[in-house]
Amino acid sequence: MNFLLIAFSGIYFLFVLAFIIGLYRLRPIDPILNKITVSVVVAARNEARYLPDLLDSLIRQDYPAEFLEITIVDDRSDDDTPMILDAYTQRWPQIQFVRIDQTVKNMTPKKYALTKGIEQSTGSVILATDADCQAPEGWVRSMVSALTSGKNPPGIVVGFSRMAVPNNTLVEYYQRVDFLAVMAANAGAIGMGWGWSGSGQNLAYRRETFDSIGGFASVAQRISGDDVYLVQAISKHSPVLFNAHPNSFMTTRPVATWRRFLSQHIRWSSNSKHLLKTDRIFLFFLISAFITNLSLFIGWFFIAIKLWLTLGGFKFILDYTVIILGARQFQTPVKFSTILIWFLLQPLYIPIAGLGGLVGRFTWK
Repeated sequence: MNFLLIAFSGIYFLFVLAFIIGLYRLRPIDPILNKITVSVVVAARNEARYLPDLLDSLIRQDYPAEFLEITIVDDRSDDDTPMILDAYTQRWPQIQFVRIDQTVKNMTPKKYALTKGIEQSTGSVILATDADCQAPEGWVRSMVSALTSGKNPPGIVVGFSRMAVPNNTLVEYYQRVDFLAVMAANAGAIGMGWGWSGSGQNLAYRRETFDSIGGFASVAQRISGDDVYLVQAISKHSPVLFNAHPNSFMTTRPVATWRRFLSQHIRWSSNSKHLLKTDRIFLFFLISAFITNLSLFIGWFFIAIKLWLTLGGFKFILDYTVIILGARQFQTPVKFSTILIWFLLQPLYIPIAGLGGLVGRFTWK
C-alpha cells in the first residue's frame, strides 16, 4: 500500500507541476475586429428557464451582426423552449432554430442535435456553448481572434467557463472550486501542448475542420464527450489553443444537489474508458489521480499517519497552487474554506465517479 501510494502520488505530482508551468505559459490574445462568418450552435433540451439569458447575451455581442448567426437546436423539449425560440426568431433575424422531434438509431441525442445544428448553419467558424451559459459582450470576437491568431493558427480554441453561485449554497461554491480546478488543469495541459479535453460550453473551430474529421461519426454512439472528442481529434492534426483573454470567459450554471453533482462527474468520467485508443498520456494522468485519491482514502486505515500527512500535504499544496493560479488568471474568486472542503472530499468522490463512469451509472437528459 505504501509503495502504491508513493509511486502514483509521485506521478500525479509531476503532472500537476506540468499544469502549473502550462498556466504560466498562457498568453491572452487581444481581440481584433474580424469579418468572418460565425455560427453559434447550441443544443437545448428543456432549457426554458435559462435560454433567454443566453440569447440576450448573444444578441449583445460586439461582433458585426451581418456576420453572426445563432442556431439553437430544440432537442425534443416539452417545456416552453419552442415558444421562447419562436419569439426570439421573430424579433432577431440572426437567430434561427431547428426542431428535433425524435431520436435516431445511429447517433446519441446530443451529438445528433449538434450535427443538425451545424448542418443548418452557414458560418465558416463554429462557436459552441450550452443553453445554461451566459456570454460576455466580447466573447465571439475574442474566440474568433484566437482561432485566427499567429502564423500557424490553431485548429480548435478552448475557452474558460466559470461556475455561477446564484443561491450562495455550499454545493454551488463547491462546484465553483471543483470546476475551476478542472478548467485550470486543462488550461495548463493545453499550455504544455497537450490537447486532452475541453468544455462544450466554450469552443471554437472551423467548419472545414469539423468536416475533415468526419464530424461526430466515429463517436456517434457515446452518450457524452463530444467536446473531449473534438479537442483530441482536431489537435492530432492542428495546434490547440486555450483562450486566456477575459473577454472570452463564459459563465455557466451549477447543478442544484450533491446527487446531481456526483452523477455529472460519473458521466464525465465515463469517457475515460475510450482513452486507451485516443490519448494514453491523458489516461495515465487520470489513473494516477484515481489511485492517489483512492490510496489517500484507504490510507486512513492502512498507512502510517506521517506518510499520509506528508503525501497529503504535498497534494494539497500543488492542487491549491493550480486553483489559486486559475482563480487569478481567470478572475474567479474562491474561498480557502471551500478549497479545503473540496480537498478533503476528493479522495471519496473521485474513486466513486471513476468506478461509476466505467460501469455507466449516471443519469442525463
